[in-house]
Amino acid sequence: MLRGLRNATKWVSRKSTRARSSHLRIDPEKLRRSLEDNLLERVTYLGDLSSGTSYITKLVTTERGRYVLKIPRHKDASVLAFRQQFAFRALQGRLPIPTIRLATEQFVLEDYIFGRNLDKVSLQKAQEKHVFTLLGKYLKTIHQTKTTGFGAIGVDGKGQFATLRLYSRVSTWLTRLAGLNLISAQEYNHLIEYLNKYDFHLTSVETVMLHNDY
Repeated sequence: MLRGLRNATKWVSRKSTRARSSHLRIDPEKLRRSLEDNLLERVTYLGDLSSGTSYITKLVTTERGRYVLKIPRHKDASVLAFRQQFAFRALQGRLPIPTIRLATEQFVLEDYIFGRNLDKVSLQKAQEKHVFTLLGKYLKTIHQTKTTGFGAIGVDGKGQFATLRLYSRVSTWLTRLAGLNLISAQEYNHLIEYLNKYDFHLTSVETVMLHNDY
């Protein structure tokens, strides 16, 4: 079942990546010079690391360190960079998260965390239980972090909707799922109709941090 979940996650990620081509183009040499000017170190390697739904990530090595470079895929790059810093400030010291070294309107540079990719290792049952129990504890910590407003956090540190009901009416995630052909037009219309009929129950104004693609 775990293998099936991983494969499904990879498939959704690939679909999302294809559906959102990057609006940003950064000249590699200018990027390298900018990193060297800010880090005061010579960049010895700059190459692709992975391709997520929100960021293109690259591995950066220098004479003294190793970093992860995140380049937002969207036009609102500065907002995404702000969200990274917002999450870092909220969770620093509570979770094993990387330190942000640079955050600009075009990219975010973080310390590299050494480890092994779960997709590339074979775990014994006890190890697997330990890893996913730990993951659950991390999620619990994230979900106990109070925020203000619903939806994506803006540069003011608040979500753009005051209540869960207002957020649900925008149906951001339903639109995204339909765009990726993960739900049919009939299912989409049915869900919208259901929300319109029953969303008066969604009166909550208490909100917490959520990691979208955990």
